[in-house]
Amino acid sequence: MLYNITIKINITIMYMKKIDIMQGKENLFYSEVGKHSIFVKFYMDGCPHCENMKQDWIDLENELLNNYSGDLTVMSVNARTLNTLKSPLTSQVNGFPTIFMIERDGSKGLDFQGERTKDDMLKFVLENTKDVKKNVAFQNSMIIPAVTNKMNKRKPKKHKSKKHKTKKLKSKINNSRKRKSSKSKKSKK
Repeated sequence: MLYNITIKINITIMYMKKIDIMQGKENLFYSEVGKHSIFVKFYMDGCPHCENMKQDWIDLENELLNNYSGDLTVMSVNARTLNTLKSPLTSQVNGFPTIFMIERDGSKGLDFQGERTKDDMLKFVLENTKDVKKNVAFQNSMIIPAVTNKMNKRKPKKHKSKKHKTKKLKSKINNSRKRKSSKSKKSKK
């Protein structure tokens, strides 16, 4: 029996992005603000607090990029670019690191006030963005029944161990010797 099945799936893919704004890359800031939700960190090279949280920020970026989807940009802005960025958002930076959300409309969102750990920052992002969701692993769970029936009829081959094969071979050799000895006994009579 053959089944003809048509499946339509509409998927909207929203990308997570990671952007580092350095001198000469200020236009990346403008290309994202007002288009996407942004979790931004303003940092300064040599700042001890910035250095202490550096690995947690990298871990956060990797966690979001690999395990979540949604319309979110994770952005790091170097303090050297603040003089050239013409945005009212930069006036909100009073120390380093400064971490806050930028809303999709370009306005300043909530300040991050928690511990500068990956887990606290991830919790903040998930609580304060609508679009960011944990990825769901798709499994190949839909199998056509006719195919399933055919597959179930096939029995998998059993792989025998070397010990089993050796025993079987020894048994054949012994049986062969027994036959030969019995034949030779009969022929002698």
